[in-house]
Parts: sequence; C-alpha cells; structure tokens
Amino acid sequence: MAHTCDIRRVGGPVTVSRFNKLDFGPPAAERDSSLEEVFIESDLFRNLCAGRTSVVLGNRGAGKSALFHMLARRTRARRNQVIELVPEDYSYEMLRSSLADEERGSWAKQGAYAAAWKYMLYVEVMKLVARRDGRSDEAGAARIRRYVRDRHRTSDLGKLDTLISYLKRLEGIKIGPYEAAAKTRELHSLYKLEEIARLIPDIELACRSRPIVILVDELDKKIAWGERELLAMIAARIRRSVPKLRNLSDEQVWARFFEYRLPDGTKSFDYVLARTFHRPREVIQFCAEVIQAARRSGTMACIDREMIEQVEHRYSHERLQDTAAEFRFSYPGIASVFEVFRGGPQRLSREELEYTCLRIADGDVGVDRRAEAWVERFDEQGIVEVLWHVGFLQAGVRRSGAPDQEFISRHTFPHAGVRRAEEFRIHPMFAAYLGLAADTPAALGG
Repeated sequence: MAHTCDIRRVGGPVTVSRFNKLDFGPPAAERDSSLEEVFIESDLFRNLCAGRTSVVLGNRGAGKSALFHMLARRTRARRNQVIELVPEDYSYEMLRSSLADEERGSWAKQGAYAAAWKYMLYVEVMKLVARRDGRSDEAGAARIRRYVRDRHRTSDLGKLDTLISYLKRLEGIKIGPYEAAAKTRELHSLYKLEEIARLIPDIELACRSRPIVILVDELDKKIAWGERELLAMIAARIRRSVPKLRNLSDEQVWARFFEYRLPDGTKSFDYVLARTFHRPREVIQFCAEVIQAARRSGTMACIDREMIEQVEHRYSHERLQDTAAEFRFSYPGIASVFEVFRGGPQRLSREELEYTCLRIADGDVGVDRRAEAWVERFDEQGIVEVLWHVGFLQAGVRRSGAPDQEFISRHTFPHAGVRRAEEFRIHPMFAAYLGLAADTPAALGG
C-alpha cells in the first residue's frame, strides 16, 4: 500500500521525475566534486580552520575526508600552499609487506616510523619550495634546490616511496652485518635526521613569507554526528538535486521523498538512522539504495517501510562486510563470529549472550581460522567486550525516570561500559542479513 507524506502534506506526493533527479552524490568525500555545496560546517571544522584542533579521530565513514578536503580548499583560498597526504600515500599494508618483521633483529619499528615520517614530510616541503622558488637568489632556497636535485631527482617517486626508502635504510642497519660502533653512529644519524638538519633553518625561512600547510588524512577531537546534523547533511544533498526545496526545513525536505512516519509511528529517518553507526557515509549509502529502488519501481508516492525493506538485506550485508574489514587487523575473521548469531534472537539476556560467547571461546562453534587466533585469548566476557567495541552489540540501559529501556551503541556513547548491562541487542544494522528474529517495532526504530 502506497502512503503519501504526512508532515502536513508538505508539497504533496512526489513524482517519478523528481526521483529521477534526486542524487545524493558518492558516499566517499574524495569522489564528490560538489562537496562544498553540501558540506555542513561544524564547530570541529571551525576549530580546524582556526588552528585550535590539529588531530581528528574517527572511524571509517565518519567524515574525516570531507573535513580534510574542505580544510585544504579553505587553506588554499588564503593563498597558503598545501601538501595533502591521503591513505594511498602511506599504505600501512604496503609498509607491513615491505619491511622485515620486528622480531628479526629486534629493531624498534615505532621509532623508525617516526623518523621516516619526519624525513618524508621535510622532503615534500623541500620539493614544493624548490618548485616554487626555482629562480630565487636566496642562499637557503638554493641549498634546498640542490638537495632535492641530488637526492630526489626522480620526480615520479611518490610519498610512499620516500617513506619506505628511509625505513629500508634504518632496517638495513638494524638487521645488517654492521659493527656495533658503526651501527650506533649510523642509526643515531638517521634517527636525528642529520642528513637534512642543516637545511631546516632554510625551510623555516622559506615558509615565513608563504606558509606551507601539511594535511594528513586518515590519522585514524573525535568526530561525532547527532541526528540533527545527519538530517541536515542528507537534506543538503537533496536540495542540491532539487533547488526548489531550498526554503523548506530539513524535515520538510526529507518528507518530500520519504513517508515521514511509518505505520508503527516511528519516524522514517529514525528507522534509517538506527541502521547506521551515525556516520554520514552509511546514511548516504542507505538512502541512495532506497532511492534507486523507488526509481526502479516507478512509484509515485513517498517511500514507505516496504520500499526501505526491499534494500535492507543487501545494505545489511554490505555493512557487515565493511565492519569486518574495518577491524581486519585487530580482529581478523570477525565476520565468522557474527555468523554464529545467524537466525537467533535479536535481543539476548546477559546469560544467553555469555553462553554463546563461551561456546565461541571454547571452540564448540566453528569460526574462521583467522578468528581462532584471537578468540582463544578471551573468555566469554572478553568476547562480549569485543562485540560491543566493534559495534555489533548494543547494551540495554534504563535512564533515570525513563519508563522503558533503550539500547545504546559504543559509537554514540563511547565511554559507556557493558559490564553492568543485563540485556543486549544485536545492532539493527546487521539484523536483516543475519535473519534475526524480529525485535519490537519501537526498539527497531529507537
């Protein structure tokens, strides 16, 4: 049954042609050419622009890249020069595969990484100065140009090549056949960056007249999105496609395409939001898939719950796989642990949950061989903590004065613990794909 919008029937039902116009844009900020049109300026962004915040932490899809790209644009607009380092420039998987194991030769990678990072950043700044001040008669600029010419003549080598080459030099000394005294002297020289130490005053002088700003993406203040900010973000993307809605409120813009309230009384946006970790990328992805389904069906009405559920299974599967990928280094094979709960209830008492986790820990239920390596280190409570940490579980809490229990996630309440929780819920994001027994409608939308 088709339903029309019920937020005072704002604008009436939506036509097929309007669905065809609607485009939320790519979920990844680095591929969104119109990011500036839909970017939501937050206090965090303003603090970044003012230099009051210099490190941003957030999970995948939380909006770090969007902040990064907009900060680069604003910085260039002030006539500063910018060096952008994106994940491809320092792939940790590439570094892991390129270097010897830390146990071999007992060389400390942490200190080596720090020294190599400093070296790579200085080299990138010097390359920019050499290009910018190519005709400068200043002695400092000339010394920088000579260093770049002699040591980094190959212009097609990227930042990752510079980083790895310096790490290789450290690695070679640490595990190579050097005499102890020679090894100590050479390592001291590399760790202290003595090769470029004399050029640092020249770099500082060159940057006084025209600063160079280095922006490092994916350093992996914490980014946190509330319901209002996420609704504003998605409404801005709708307005970009349908400029006539520019003067409507965010809720009214949403209600032009989505049934405002579902039959059980849940707001449709709350239903969508409950199936995310409150990250912009997930909201965009879910909404985009729903719009595509509406476009294929040729519906003339606002999108209802039935339409949302058509894409929920696929979306749920993609989110489970992406969550497993996000924690592939900390908890490899964790998707197989999620699968243990397939077909069961969505809500579990602590006793039920710990019994299942005990069976996982004892090997009574099979998991991926990669997961066995870390699962065996935990007892049942430890596995509960892991599942809470990665977002698979929500913990039931009862707020003072509130009649009903609500379920919270680590992503919205990062400092909450789960040791006192007596009831748990598998996150609604994963329920459709795992075929979990239906929770109550109010809980699903909450």
